[in-house]
Amino acid sequence: MSVVAEFSVTPVGTGTSVSQHVAHAVEVVQSSGLEYKLCPMGTVVAGELDQVLDVIKQCQQRLAGDCSRMIISVRMDWRKDREARIDDYVEHVQAHMAGHEAKA
Repeated sequence: MSVVAEFSVTPVGTGTSVSQHVAHAVEVVQSSGLEYKLCPMGTVVAGELDQVLDVIKQCQQRLAGDCSRMIISVRMDWRKDREARIDDYVEHVQAHMAGHEAKA
């Protein structure tokens, strides 16, 4: 059973720019070997539920050394019928859009 999760970890009280902290979290995700995509407002990661939750926990632990407070937001799409892949979501919407364009 797999999930696609979008999450963000936002340090609080570390100044205006958080990009260096985000970079540390993305390094954790990258080293996990899971499929992921860095987006402007968060990171999307796909894998088994326990794997994804573990990566998010590792990100929190990594940033805990740099800050004493953070906001962690997570949204997940869990499936048991097939493997969830990040690009499938976008491709399915684009296929529907192409179908609408052909009818116009």
